[in-house]
Amino acid sequence: HIVSLLGAGDDGITPLQSSKSRLICLNLLSHLCSTFPVTVVHCLLPTIANVMSTLHTPIPIDVQLTWKTKAAEETLLVIIPAYCKHAPAAGLTLFNLLSAFLGTCDLGEKADFNTHLHLMSRLIDALITSSNANDGGVAAASVLAYFIAHMSSIRLKVASISTTNTFSSRNILAFTSNLLVQVNTSHQITIALQIVEYTNNMLSLVQNSVPLAKSSDEEHDRFLAVSASDLSLLATRGINYVNKKNHTVFDENEKTSLIWLSKTLLEIVRNNILSTPKIKQAIRRCDNKQAEICLRIWQALMVVQSNSSQLRYESLSASKTQNSTYLAFFDTIESETSASITLIQKLLPVPHFLASVSSIINEKETDHDLQKKAVILLAERSAETDVMSAEGVLFLGIVPDLVKLVNKRPGTDNESEARRVAALQDASCRALDQLGRSLGLVSDTKIMQRRAPLFLPALQAVTHFMHSASHSVGDVLLSSPENIQTLSSIAVCSSTLVTLLKARSLPELPKLVKSLIALLSLVNLHAQSTIDLKTGRNQGDKVLQLSLLRSLIAVVETLPQFMVSYLKPLLTPSGLLCQTLRQSGSDDDLAVKSMAERLDNTLAILCPSRQLIPILCTSLTQCFNEQTEGRDYRNEGATVFSVLKAAIRNSSRPDLGPVAGKIVSALIQTYGYDFDGQTNFKLLATANGTLVALVLKLSEVQLRQLYAKFRQWCATPDTLTAKKICTLRKHSFYSLSAAMSKELRSIFLPCVSSVVGDIAKELEQAASHMCAISKQTEHNKRRKLNESSTKYGYDEVRPLQPLLLFLETALKADAHEGGNWIRNDDNERYRMLVGPLGKLLQAHVPSESIDVLDFDMSGKSKRPSAYERLVQGVGTEDYGNVISCITALAAAAGNEQLWKPLNHLLLEACGNEGRPEVRKAGVKALLSIIQSLGEEYMVLLPECLPVLSELLEDDEDEEIVILAKECIRQGEALLGESLEDSLR
Repeated sequence: HIVSLLGAGDDGITPLQSSKSRLICLNLLSHLCSTFPVTVVHCLLPTIANVMSTLHTPIPIDVQLTWKTKAAEETLLVIIPAYCKHAPAAGLTLFNLLSAFLGTCDLGEKADFNTHLHLMSRLIDALITSSNANDGGVAAASVLAYFIAHMSSIRLKVASISTTNTFSSRNILAFTSNLLVQVNTSHQITIALQIVEYTNNMLSLVQNSVPLAKSSDEEHDRFLAVSASDLSLLATRGINYVNKKNHTVFDENEKTSLIWLSKTLLEIVRNNILSTPKIKQAIRRCDNKQAEICLRIWQALMVVQSNSSQLRYESLSASKTQNSTYLAFFDTIESETSASITLIQKLLPVPHFLASVSSIINEKETDHDLQKKAVILLAERSAETDVMSAEGVLFLGIVPDLVKLVNKRPGTDNESEARRVAALQDASCRALDQLGRSLGLVSDTKIMQRRAPLFLPALQAVTHFMHSASHSVGDVLLSSPENIQTLSSIAVCSSTLVTLLKARSLPELPKLVKSLIALLSLVNLHAQSTIDLKTGRNQGDKVLQLSLLRSLIAVVETLPQFMVSYLKPLLTPSGLLCQTLRQSGSDDDLAVKSMAERLDNTLAILCPSRQLIPILCTSLTQCFNEQTEGRDYRNEGATVFSVLKAAIRNSSRPDLGPVAGKIVSALIQTYGYDFDGQTNFKLLATANGTLVALVLKLSEVQLRQLYAKFRQWCATPDTLTAKKICTLRKHSFYSLSAAMSKELRSIFLPCVSSVVGDIAKELEQAASHMCAISKQTEHNKRRKLNESSTKYGYDEVRPLQPLLLFLETALKADAHEGGNWIRNDDNERYRMLVGPLGKLLQAHVPSESIDVLDFDMSGKSKRPSAYERLVQGVGTEDYGNVISCITALAAAAGNEQLWKPLNHLLLEACGNEGRPEVRKAGVKALLSIIQSLGEEYMVLLPECLPVLSELLEDDEDEEIVILAKECIRQGEALLGESLEDSLR
C-alpha cells in the first residue's frame, strides 16, 4: 500500500500529492527495509521506476514539471541510501537499481536531457554518499558505464544512425561532462580507472568471443561495481536479456556495438577526465594513494592499446571483410588510448612513473607486449627530461632492469614467443640508446663521467648478444624480421655506449669489434646472394648494414688508435669493401652507401697514417693480384683507393715519408693490372687521383725521382712476349703523367722534358703505321694519298689517347707561361711533335680499337667511330685526341714561322679527296685553332681560303660545309671585312 501511495502500485489507490506526505511514506519505506529487507527492498525498484516514468509524461505547465522533478529528486535521496544498505541482503545489485532508474527513461531525440542530467547527478551524489571513500568513484563509474551501454543498446536498434544525433559522440561527451563536473577530482580519477577496466573487459569479450554468460572469475565482491558481463549484455541485447540463463556468442553486429561502447568510454576518459585542468593538476600533485590509481590507469590503458592493436590486426587478416565503421572504431580506440597514455605519462611524477615501469618490467607473468610498450614510453619520457635535474638521475636507475630484458631469452621453442621476446629486446635497446644519448652524453664532462659507469653492464650485454649472433648469423638472417631488427637496434645501441664509455669500453672492445666485422661480412654475403639471384635486397639486410656501419664509426671516432688492429679483417672484399654497401638504387641503398663512405672517411682521418696506409697498400695488392683465384676485385680496389687518397690528404709530409714506397709499389701493381673497357678508365682515374694526392705532399726533387721510377717501370723491352705488357704500361704511364701534368701544370714541365723524346717517337711510330703517303702524281695538282692502311693493332692504339691528353695538358701549361718550353733548344721540341701530330689527322684507326678508347657519350645520339674519337675528339674532349693536342701545340708555339708547317698539314688533311672524315678533321682542327688564337692566326688565313672555298662545295658531308662556313665567318669577324671576293 505504501508503494501505491507513492504512485507505483496497481491496486487503484490514489497516489499522494503532498510532498510532505510523500516524504513520510518514503521514510517509512526506508525504515521497513532494515526490518524486512527481502520483501521491502524489492518494492523500492518500482518506486524508482515510477518516479522516472512520470517525468516524460506530457505536462503543459512548467510549474507542474518542476514539481515532479523535485519529487523525483526527493525520492532518490531517500530511497538510494536504503537500497544500497540492504540490497545485498535481498539478493539485489546496483545493476537492478540502474535498470529501474534508466530502464524507463525516454532517451530518444525528444528526451529532456536537462531533467535526466539533474536526476542522474542526484543519483550519483546519493550513491557516493551511501558508499565509503573508496567505492564512491566506482559507483559513479558504474552509472556512467550503464548509461553508455544503454545508449549502445538503443543505438543498435536504430536503423539509420547517421540521422540520429542523440547517439553522436559530441552529445554523449557533453552529457557526461556535465555529470562529472559535480564529482570531486579524487572520485574522477577512480572513475577513469574503472571505465578503462570496463573497456579492457569489453575488448577481451570481443577478442575471445566469450559466451554471453557471467564469467566465474569476475569480481562481484563490490556491490557498487556493475559487472562487465552485465554491461556487455545490456549493450548488445538490452535490459530484458541480462537475466536470461541461456546465451549465444556475439555476432558481428553485437561485436561492433561493444567496440562502439569501448570507444565511447575511452573518449570520456580522455576528453572529460584526463584533459581537464583540475585532473591534470591533481595528478601532478597526487599523493601515494592517488598516484597508485593513476599508475593502474596507465597500465590498464597499455593493456587496452595492446588488445585493440591485436584485435584490429586479426580483423584485417580475417577472411571476411570488415565494414569501414568497424575499422574506424578501432582507429578511434587506438588514438584515444595513445592520447590518454601520453597525458598520464607527462603528468605523473617521475618516481611513480618509474616505479610502475619497473614493476611491469620485473613482473615475470607480465605479457611481453605490455613490457615492450612500457619500455617505449620510458624512452619517450626520458627524452623530455631535463638532463641536469634530479629526475634524470632517477631514470638511470632503471638501466639494470633494461639490461635484464636485453639478456632475456625465449623460454620455449615457440616461434611466436621468440618474436615477442625479440621485439621486447629491440625496445629495450632503443630505450638504452635513448637514455645514453639524452642522459649520458651531456655537455657537463664531470656529470657524464659520473653517469657513464652505469652503462657498462649494458655494453657487456649487447656485446655478448652480438658475439652470440655472429656465430649463428645464418639463423638470424633467415629468421623473422623482429630478430634482424633487434640485432640492428643492438648495434646502434652499442655505438652510443662506446661513445659514452670511451676508454671504459676497452675490455669489451675486442669481442665487440670482431663481432661487428663478422656480422658485417656475413650480412654482406647474404645481401650479395640475394642480388645474384635477382630477388632484390632484403630490407632487413640494409637496416642491419646501416646499424653495423654506424657502430664501427663510433668505435673509430672514439678509439681510433685501438681500431688499427682490426683493419685487416675489416678491409676485405666481404667486409667494408663489399659492393653491396656501395649500391645506388633506392633511397635505402644510398643511405647505406653514405654511411659506408662516412666510415671510409673516418678511418682515413682518425687512424694513424703510418699504420693505416701499409694496411691499405696490402689490401690493394690483394685486390690486384693476378693469382686471386680468378675473382675480380676491381671495384673493391677502387674503394681502397678512395680511402688511401683521403688518408694521404690528411697526412703530414713526415708521416708519409716512411710509407711512400709502399704507396708507389701498390700503385705500380695496380697500373700493371689489365682490365677491359670502361672499368680500366675508372680505375686509372681513381689510382691517378691517389697518386696526385701523394705528389702534392712531395718536393720537386722527390717528384722527379718518383717520375723517373715510373718511367723506368714503363720502359719494358718491346719484345713479342712483352708487347701487351708494354702497351699496358705505356697506357698507365701516360695516364698518370696526364693526371700529374693537369694538376701541377708548369711545375711538371721539367718531368715532361725527360719523356718528350719518347712521346715524339710514339707519335712518329703511330703515324708511320697508320698513315702511308705516296708520291704526288703528275696529272693532279694536289697531293693524293694512297691510304691502304698498314696493320696496326688496337693494343698499339691504346696508349695514344692518354699520351695525347698528357701532351695537351703540358702544352696548355706551357702556353700559359709563354711557350718557352716548346720553343727551347731552337724549336727542336716543336719540330719533333708537329709532323707526327699533323700526319695523324689522316690516320687509319683500327675499328677494333674502339673498345680501348675512353669517351663520354652524354648528349651523343650516334656512337662515334674509333677515328672520330681519337682524331676528331667526338666525345673525347676530356680524354685526349689529336685535334685538341694540335690546338694546344699551336697555342704554345706562338709565332707565324712555327704555325706555317702546322697549317700546311691541316690544309693537306682538308684536301683529302678519298676520305670525308679526314677533310672534316682538318677543317675542324683549323676552326679550333682560329677560335683559340684569334686575330694572331689571321696572317695564315689567305693560304687557307682556296681550300675552304673547295670545302664549301663538299657534297659528301654537310657538316664539312658548316665547319668551313664557320671558319670564314670567324675570319671575317676578326679581320673586319668580307672575304667573299677572295673565295671566288
